[in-house]
Amino acid sequence: MNISYHPSLKRVAEELREFLEEQKITLDINWIIGGDGSLFTYLDLEKPNFLISSSNSVGFYAGARVSDYKQKILDYVANPQQEEYNTIRIIINGRELPERALNDILITEGLHRLSKTELINKLSETIVYKTIEVNSGLLIYTPHGWNAFAKNIGAEQHEPLGVMGIAINKGTKKSRQASDLEIRISKRNRETEFKLFIDCKDIKPYDPSCTDRERVWHMPYKLKQGDVVKLSLGKPVKIIK
Repeated sequence: MNISYHPSLKRVAEELREFLEEQKITLDINWIIGGDGSLFTYLDLEKPNFLISSSNSVGFYAGARVSDYKQKILDYVANPQQEEYNTIRIIINGRELPERALNDILITEGLHRLSKTELINKLSETIVYKTIEVNSGLLIYTPHGWNAFAKNIGAEQHEPLGVMGIAINKGTKKSRQASDLEIRISKRNRETEFKLFIDCKDIKPYDPSCTDRERVWHMPYKLKQGDVVKLSLGKPVKIIK
């Protein structure tokens, strides 16, 4: 039995462990307490993942809330149901990464922040130009990921992988469909360090005592000129909803 949790939810983790022991629930499940960000951090490809979300999180993937998780767990034990989600397999210069992206990957040399702008006609108070951009980069997303970061920046939905390149200097967006990709960091007239963000979340190191797993990956990967990144559909992940 593995229980991982956001550092602020240690008490709930202790209560969950006691509840599972009292009910003699020994299902091989990866229990996660927190929000969707916690799910991305503690995701386990080999086990079904049950996310218990706090009231402070939208918890799109959550199967229960802190307020009702005990009954939801009993409901699952009586009638097990799981959903499968696509993941993205990542290989950098021939080395496969241990993580899989559940939603999306962003390769950029800038901050992974959105920049929303509106040009308003002050005479009529109407918006004459509106754009949502991010520092020049490439966003790769799964169909489910389209509902998250990709949708927020106006991407089109594609199967099985969606790809969206964003050029901030021109304000243009281009999308195309692909099942596997090879991305090469081009040479430029100056040395530039790119970073590869997985699931495009604000990445903060979690307290290692907050999980029974041996290691939790949370840092972005640095890329340099000439690096080759290969992306393809990875092993599906099971989430209890």
